[in-house]
Amino acid sequence: MKKGMIWLYSLLCYGVGLGATVVYCGFLGGMPLPRTIQSGEPVSIPAALGTDLLLVVLFGLQHSGMARQTFKQWYRRRFPSATERSTYVLLSSLSLLALVGLWRPVSPELYDLRGTVSGLLLTGLYGLGWGICLFSTYLIDHFDLFGLRQAWYYGRGETDHPPQFRTPLLYRVVRHPIYLGWLMIHWFTPFLTLGQVFLALAMTVYLLIGMHYEEKDLIRQFDEEYLLYRKTTPRILPFLPTKIVSEHEKTLG
Repeated sequence: MKKGMIWLYSLLCYGVGLGATVVYCGFLGGMPLPRTIQSGEPVSIPAALGTDLLLVVLFGLQHSGMARQTFKQWYRRRFPSATERSTYVLLSSLSLLALVGLWRPVSPELYDLRGTVSGLLLTGLYGLGWGICLFSTYLIDHFDLFGLRQAWYYGRGETDHPPQFRTPLLYRVVRHPIYLGWLMIHWFTPFLTLGQVFLALAMTVYLLIGMHYEEKDLIRQFDEEYLLYRKTTPRILPFLPTKIVSEHEKTLG
């Protein structure tokens, strides 16, 4: 694959990723878009929950499976390594768009606080969650996470340097601020249906499983640096005492 084509491919994947993020933001936030979490053809509750669970499982398998070192090594043996992250972004975005497009709403509505002070507070926390997600990507390397840096180095004929272990700002408070923001956007909402509770629970379970395997990869990559970091910094809930964090990590092995 020519250098110019790889650069164009990475830009395309990045654009799809941004578009999928905007669509999912509107989907969860009930914004005036064609699809929201409350829209769609109503079906029976068992059928809706079955469909929605399958969508989350497929999203989780793709999203987490492609992030593992085993898959990355398989991919790099067959395709240009500079496209690996972009391909991950592309397929993750498409799986997220599939979740939005095929989601089935599940009633009843549990509460609707829109137009109230409480609703404004929840909306603010929802927006903060998205802000934490985005800001955290820039704290480490936004363009590396979305595959642009790899294509840039490849196009210039330069060797991409492996990432260094750093803990800037939010990463000194929790080990996974992006996951913290992701949880916030699912749980803080001014309106709530049974379907939203189901999605929030399913995403929470997926993130806990994904974090477990991600930390194994990080330990293999950074060894003692990450082990020390894990002992002194909470996983996802900020400001937990170090003693509590250490005891919790022991239970995880």
